[in-house]
Order: sequence, then C-alpha cells, then structure tokens
Amino acid sequence: MSFTSIRTRLIVLFLSVASIITALQGIEGYLSARNALQAERAALASGLSARLKISLPGLLWNFNITQVEQVLQAEAESPDVAGILIRSDGKLVSGLTRDTTGKPVAAREDSKPGGDKFSVALEFNDGGTLKPVGTVETSLSRERMDQALSRQLMRAITMIMVLAALPVAAGVEALHAYSL
Repeated sequence: MSFTSIRTRLIVLFLSVASIITALQGIEGYLSARNALQAERAALASGLSARLKISLPGLLWNFNITQVEQVLQAEAESPDVAGILIRSDGKLVSGLTRDTTGKPVAAREDSKPGGDKFSVALEFNDGGTLKPVGTVETSLSRERMDQALSRQLMRAITMIMVLAALPVAAGVEALHAYSL
C-alpha cells in the first residue's frame, strides 16, 4: 500500500484532526482550570482584606496584641496565606509567616514572605473620625495553584498522547494488514 493512496491520506487526516481536537480540549481544560483558580485566589484575597480591615483596627487602637495574634492565627489556617505583617509607623507590630515546613510562625522585622503581596490601610473609627493605625501586608502563595495547574497540564498532555497513540497504532496495523 502506497503512502500516496487515498486510504493513507484519509488515515493521516483522521489522525491529524483527532490530535488537534484533543489538543484543543486539553488547552480549554487548562484555561478553564486556571481561570477558576485565579477567581478563587481573588475571592480569598478580597475576603481576607475585608476581614482584616474590619477586625484589626480596634484591636490595634486598644493595643490588644494578644487578640491581634489570634486573628492572624485564624487567618493563617488557609494554606494559601504565606504571611501577614502588621506595621504601624513603618515598624512591625505583629505578624505571621510560614517556616520551611509550612507552619505559621511569628514574623520578625526582616520577614519577607513570598508570594503575591497586597496591602490594606487600617483605620480606626473614633466617633466618626477615621484615624490611621497602620497597614496590613498580606502575601498569598501561588504554590497550590501552580501545582494544580501542573497536574491539569500533565492530564491534558497524557490525554493527547493516549488519544493520538491509539489511532496511530490502529493506522499502522491497518497499513501493515493491507500491505500483506
């Protein structure tokens, strides 16, 4: 059987179309997963900012550092929170970062948690007058999101390879059978 025959051309065309469709499905799955994870991270960041902006100013105004640390411990339950630093007048008031095992530990003045950082001004409402009490700098780790996207990418690549290999094997077998 010749590689210029219509049968061979149709097999090659079928394999090409199947591979392209599978690749497009893999790309669509990856992009969907990425968008969902990014939306989840944005919601986490927004919620975290809102909760800290509401709960911390009164505690800082009253110098209740024990309660501040309890709030930070509660927020650090999310494995995506790489660190929370509270500063007032440029100095660290309180904070948490993660050690090498991922456990939340007390931050030091020179702590620089990794990940995406965002900052929120903290203001205490003193009888209708907003008074600045500091800022909270939060860092969100990308590690879990990157791992999930890597798994999605590997699934897509595996799916493409398997779905492309099956028709190729069948096509080779068919070519071999017709050439005998």
